[in-house]
Amino acid sequence: MSLADLRTRIWEVHGLTMDEDDPVLVLHTVHAAFLEDYQAMLDRHHEAVRASVGEIVGELSANLGETVAAFQSETLTESLREKIAQISEQTRIANAAEAGMRRIAWAVGVLAFVSSGAAALSLFFFLQLLK
Repeated sequence: MSLADLRTRIWEVHGLTMDEDDPVLVLHTVHAAFLEDYQAMLDRHHEAVRASVGEIVGELSANLGETVAAFQSETLTESLREKIAQISEQTRIANAAEAGMRRIAWAVGVLAFVSSGAAALSLFFFLQLLK
């Protein structure tokens, strides 16, 4: 508000006229200067707070990134351990199945040999009967 506006306002509200060198107008000027300085201080404070908050957010973001990376590493490591354990279990099962199939193949081979021997004996006795 200018000094002319202030003088008009005092006239409208109080019905008083003031000279341009009235001490109240000096007080208005001092008050306006104080308010300008105070606003400048608030602006500096606002910028300082903004910068500080920006630094804090940056640090938190970096820390969060490190935490997420560590968690991912831990999770991947645990997941890999689980997969390796599953592969080991599947390998053990496959080896057991292979051993079982070998025993079955051996038993089938033995039975085929015995059956061939029985067939040969049967043929031998049959041919003896025909003579």
